[in-house]
Amino acid sequence: QRQGYEDLDSVRGEGVAVGMAHAILALLDDGGLVVAATSRSRIEDCRDQARLQRWVLAAARASDIGDLFR
Repeated sequence: QRQGYEDLDSVRGEGVAVGMAHAILALLDDGGLVVAATSRSRIEDCRDQARLQRWVLAAARASDIGDLFR
């Protein structure tokens, strides 16, 4: 068991969330969008997988970083 985690599922969940955050940032970068430090932190710090999933889908079609958080 990893220190600071309840169980193995918690460790996996953290990994999934981190991977989704990386995907969001990659999609935004690929779309030519500049991500401010505050937005980057908001994305990287989020651990809500449902929210991250919405952001992944929004990042794929975003024309402005504000589109992500609407």
